[in-house]
Amino acid sequence: MAFTRREFLRGIGLAAGGVAIPSVAYDRLIPYLNQPEDIVPGVSTWFATSCRECPAGCGMVVRNRESRVVKCEGNPLHPFSRGKLCPRGQAAPQGLYDPDRIRQPLRRSELGKLEPVSWDSALSELGDMLARKPRVAVMTDLQTGTLDALMRAWLAALGSDRLITYEPISYEHVKDTNGGLIPTYEIAKSDFLISFACDFLETWVSPIEYAIEFAKMREIRDGKRAGFVYVGPRVSMTAANADVRLMVSPDVIEQIATAFLEGTLERDARKYGIDPDSAKAATDGFAAAKRPLALPGLAANTCCGTAIFNARRDTGLVNRSRRHALSYVSSAADVDSFTRDTESGVIGALVIHNANPVYAMPQSERFTEALKRVPVVISLSSHLDETTAMAGWVLPSNTPLESWGDYAPYPDVVNLMQPAMGTLFDTRQAGDTLLALARAAGVNTKQSFKADTFVEYLRTRWSLAGEPWQELLQRGGKFAGAPAGLTATPITGYNTLGDPPVDRRAASLPGSTADPHFHTAAPSIYSLRLWAFPDSYLYDGRGANKWWLQETPEPVVKGVWGSWAEIHPSTAAKLGVSTNDCVKIENGGASVSVPVYVWNGVKPGTIAIPMGEGHTDYGQFARGVGVNIWPLLTEDVPLVNVTPGGGTQWVARIRGSTDQSHRAIVQTASLGENWSREKPIIMPLPSGYGKRDFYPGNKYKKHRWAMVVDLDRCIDCHACVTACYAENNLGMVGAEGVFRRREMSWIRIDRYVFDSAGHGYDIPERRGDAGSSLGRLLFQPMLCQQCDAAPCEPVCPVFAASHSEEGLNMQVYNRCVGTRYCSNNCPYKVRRFNWWDYKWPEPLNWQLNPDVTVRCRGVMEKCTFCVQRIRQAEITALREQREVMDGEITPACVQTCPTGVFTFGDLMDKNSRVSSIIETDPRAYQVLAELNTKPAVIYLKKVI
Repeated sequence: MAFTRREFLRGIGLAAGGVAIPSVAYDRLIPYLNQPEDIVPGVSTWFATSCRECPAGCGMVVRNRESRVVKCEGNPLHPFSRGKLCPRGQAAPQGLYDPDRIRQPLRRSELGKLEPVSWDSALSELGDMLARKPRVAVMTDLQTGTLDALMRAWLAALGSDRLITYEPISYEHVKDTNGGLIPTYEIAKSDFLISFACDFLETWVSPIEYAIEFAKMREIRDGKRAGFVYVGPRVSMTAANADVRLMVSPDVIEQIATAFLEGTLERDARKYGIDPDSAKAATDGFAAAKRPLALPGLAANTCCGTAIFNARRDTGLVNRSRRHALSYVSSAADVDSFTRDTESGVIGALVIHNANPVYAMPQSERFTEALKRVPVVISLSSHLDETTAMAGWVLPSNTPLESWGDYAPYPDVVNLMQPAMGTLFDTRQAGDTLLALARAAGVNTKQSFKADTFVEYLRTRWSLAGEPWQELLQRGGKFAGAPAGLTATPITGYNTLGDPPVDRRAASLPGSTADPHFHTAAPSIYSLRLWAFPDSYLYDGRGANKWWLQETPEPVVKGVWGSWAEIHPSTAAKLGVSTNDCVKIENGGASVSVPVYVWNGVKPGTIAIPMGEGHTDYGQFARGVGVNIWPLLTEDVPLVNVTPGGGTQWVARIRGSTDQSHRAIVQTASLGENWSREKPIIMPLPSGYGKRDFYPGNKYKKHRWAMVVDLDRCIDCHACVTACYAENNLGMVGAEGVFRRREMSWIRIDRYVFDSAGHGYDIPERRGDAGSSLGRLLFQPMLCQQCDAAPCEPVCPVFAASHSEEGLNMQVYNRCVGTRYCSNNCPYKVRRFNWWDYKWPEPLNWQLNPDVTVRCRGVMEKCTFCVQRIRQAEITALREQREVMDGEITPACVQTCPTGVFTFGDLMDKNSRVSSIIETDPRAYQVLAELNTKPAVIYLKKVI
């Protein structure tokens, strides 16, 4: 049908109001007659719940817009997450909207394929089977509280008690050395911290909690701060934040702990392959400490060494009365006993809930074969992982963001979970499925469980404790010491219901150092110690099908979308390999082929590989990416056979800037010295303009937004990077896009390495002695500097890059024609160009932030300081006839950072925190200030 000009313009007006243009012109708007009371278009609703992306149990609030989840933030009322969230928590909506989720019940057909079946048919047939009283068992991931109680009661009603709580990373040895429990380590109270291969800032027990505690411990007081020493075979993100790193072979860590206590570490430094100066620095720090604390890693000798250390220097910082929920995970002996029973045919029916032992179990082939002998296997998983793919029945559960429940990471912290949106597919609560199965088997659920639904069971348990239900839902749970009457709502600036005001192939390094831990097994086959570490974002593999996590770079190596094996240059020389060459690793009858990454952040004789990749099922973003090393783990740190050969495979790395080129991009200040500002801050205000400027400054009426970035607080966790992806609808480019250097992240964490002379270098391209120790690592968040004299603006031929009246360097998407002149002229290299139209497979597109435009191919984009949050806060203030308050606007990166790196505010407000820091802190400086761009992002020097 042909449109007249009048009809066309009328259609555009309707589309702007939220109505699609039809095939014929509308002559009237249809009102929203039956509007729900709790939904206002354009206004967010926040739901407090618990993050279940790992066993830590952080408090989380979920933003809902028009009945769909669009963003997760930390719960500001939660006692240990304190409004912060790690990358895994930020990526939780991608589990909800996973395009590979199981959407309805499935049954294995006679042809061996899983085919759809109705809930009624599945429950009826399985109920008849359970009524015959087979020996039933349940294997689940870590659950506490109501669901755990229901599982035990369900088993009892069916005449069984066989419940296995399986977590691949079970902290078995930590429990063995602490009386069968995982205590709370009070890091913030320590004045000297030593980590025995414990990566507590990344994946260990409760990383957000410990990152916040670590930042508090490291605060400078009276020119001093607590020391931190890391002992281990690899420079992890945690190790990179240490004052002193003692790189040792995994099998001598317990001896290092004893040497610390006996004062012989400096004397025996060369015996352990440690630099004597580093050993002296560590020993001196320990001797001066009044409240030292040691943290154990995952391997047995690290835990034994830590136990010895803390027992001899008991300072009361190991709180065994406050145990973590991981203390209740089934032991390796229990899992082995269960596997034997499964092999022998004792188990007649097995219900598996959110556990994936077929993938994530050492020597998993044995369990896989045992599982085939179970007559009936029922999976309650929401995703078709490797274990679910072997089940005969799949009764899919809701994801955590669709579920009721509770989770208690500590006895004094009980998180309450509630659905943040309606059920997306034909799935059910796991608890409701268990109750329905019991009813189908002839169990009177009202009599046996005092409830017919899981939410009723949940409310009954909480009402027996006399807790106010609505208040607990609004707060997010029951927390010791939490003030009553508060609602868990983050400060973002959003209007909220109820809110208060290539070089693709890196060069190899020549080896020159003898290695006492290098064992030759046969010609061209070498034996190395395998150091398997949990991936910082994929954890044990459960996060592998979330593409944000796949594209967030590993903190130190910066690898993405795959696996790699890290080896020392001297080890590489003996193997005859360089970066990107593949090696074959064999142990216990299993083998993998993986490319190597050569750098001197690994102890000679050790090969380090991250866990979490190598799925054969689980979804399109996980399947076939990297290798699975779980089958190789016959012990904590096994001796594996490594054979060079197998071709070349590039390791995808997001490298960013690695060399300062003598420009002092990252600046440092010495601890204990009197600091003074070397150069004045050139304010991005009219007052910052003078004789060296050709044009007058920009004039601002009300606001000039700016940010302070404290390099001394940055631990390189990349929470800010993932939060930016989630908030601003950034496209995913995949491994191929990363190879082409076309990643889309608006904020990156640049990693610089310094040797003893203070020269920066990129790790695999370093020249010189390959056997020397790795220098100090410094991290710098780099984002658009929102320059007042921005080089990107005058070169744009269509004025797409322009300056706002509040100081933001705007990018007008519908003006941009893709010349990329702005990117070429940006000295900070923070602009991103859309080389493709990036796709979000249905229903991942539901997660897109409706307040942010989705950019198309040929358009440039960059950090906006989350301008959508700024505008929402300004509109709210205008409506309430007041000024925007300092701290009322929080960009996504500022919101989520656990260590408080970022401070955002208004330079026009002289009382704002940003203005105060810039005026008073002598560490303040601007990157590339000599270019006179007048950046509005001010950095504070790293203190070393």
